[in-house]
Amino acid sequence: MNKQQQQDFIAAVKDGGVALNGMYVNTLTGLCRPEELLQLFHRSSEVADLAGTKIDAAMISDVPGYTWGTVTAMAQAGIKYFSAAPNYFEPIGDILVQWEDKPVLLGKPSGKEKLLVWIPYKGYALSHGMPEGLNKKFVADYIAELKRKKLHYDITYIGGAGMEIMLCRYDDQ
Repeated sequence: MNKQQQQDFIAAVKDGGVALNGMYVNTLTGLCRPEELLQLFHRSSEVADLAGTKIDAAMISDVPGYTWGTVTAMAQAGIKYFSAAPNYFEPIGDILVQWEDKPVLLGKPSGKEKLLVWIPYKGYALSHGMPEGLNKKFVADYIAELKRKKLHYDITYIGGAGMEIMLCRYDDQ
């Protein structure tokens, strides 16, 4: 990347045209030593410093699980929010059954390390189940599914491979 490209990139971050992810690539955190977990968040912090902004959110997609050490590493990097979108099609235990569409506040015994985690509807693979793309029928079916699940919140978010992450409000009436 040349100097002009760097300046253009930093300008795009500053004006909100580009958002920085607090986590570097989709890493299998279970394979990382503690120092490697810390490094997953170091580069984005450097770029945020250059742009005069802060990063408090991270996203990982298509990875089936995350170690507790990741919570510590995120807390040390100032990350408060974590979007985890596991691959929907692989046998990954019951993470989607337990956590899909449910914000969960994870905390370590110290009480200093807290992380709000949200796994979106269908995890990583939402776009695979939308052959016609995001449309009124999909939204209506999704809202019906949220009501069936008795979601206790009036907001949720959806996202998937090749899609923007969106916030979606729905009315219970």
